[in-house]
Amino acid sequence: MLKKNSHLLEVRNLADVQYQPLKSYSGEMKQRVGIAQALLNDPKLLIMNETTVGLDPEERASFRD
Repeated sequence: MLKKNSHLLEVRNLADVQYQPLKSYSGEMKQRVGIAQALLNDPKLLIMNETTVGLDPEERASFRD
């Protein structure tokens, strides 16, 4: 796995479940996967709508930071 991809998984708190099937993820975990996917190619501009809906308060703060 590429170093950048590993970093995104760590930042979104998904590194420990990266080999589990996606269908086993909770709704919040799937939302975090979507965020990581959006950031994967280091876009210059990223427009997101209600990105933090479904995330717990700690994850929301982490995303804003």
